Amino acid sequence: MRVDTTLIHLAGRLADLPDEARSSLGPLVMFLKPETRLLAEIDLQRAGPRAVHFRLRSVLIEGVPVPESLLQPVMASVGDQYPALTSSGRDLYVEIPEGGRMALRPDSVALALP
Repeated sequence: MRVDTTLIHLAGRLADLPDEARSSLGPLVMFLKPETRLLAEIDLQRAGPRAVHFRLRSVLIEGVPVPESLLQPVMASVGDQYPALTSSGRDLYVEIPEGGRMALRPDSVALALP
């Protein structure tokens, strides 16, 4: 198996999301059934010697891409609620501790600390 180290596919059912996440995505998911399949495509890039940048590229609902005109305002609202995200709600920067390493695996993102 080969792992793409620059793209993460995060998939599951709407019911798999925590209540807080479903609430934050309100207008995007409020009328969907709990078993609705979601897929988030997330780019992963180095943002410096000890930082990584996660950026939400797109969201698919039942395999259909969510139009940017719907996704952008919902994610901006999420960004307003969570200060760890940028104001767009699509970017997260994570600092890797000194001596630590991060690696993508087929089923996870692993962080190894010294």
